[in-house]
Amino acid sequence: MKTGNDPEHGIKDHDIFYFDDHDLSWEAEDKVIRRGKALLGDLADKVDIKNQARVHLWYGEKFGKDFPAFKCTEDGVDRYLISCTRLGVRVHDASLYAPDYLDDMWHGILR
Repeated sequence: MKTGNDPEHGIKDHDIFYFDDHDLSWEAEDKVIRRGKALLGDLADKVDIKNQARVHLWYGEKFGKDFPAFKCTEDGVDRYLISCTRLGVRVHDASLYAPDYLDDMWHGILR
């Protein structure tokens, strides 16, 4: 709103991260994805749901760079390439996770 643009302007998608290292199968993740998309209605097409415990299984093949398995959901946020997009809201307590703080986001700076 600071720029006068619609709040969704320039947003490709919204990411929902969760962490379940008890079942790393695609079938388990797909079940969560389908359940989440059913709840999201019209927003479902703009939401990407990923189990952060599984990312190491496919990331190297898709992006050509391997890295170790994540230990928590925040590890996924920490891997975002653009610092002002490293922002998460925890569902269980609505707390903010912003390892690079909010200054760049507030000022519209992409690094």
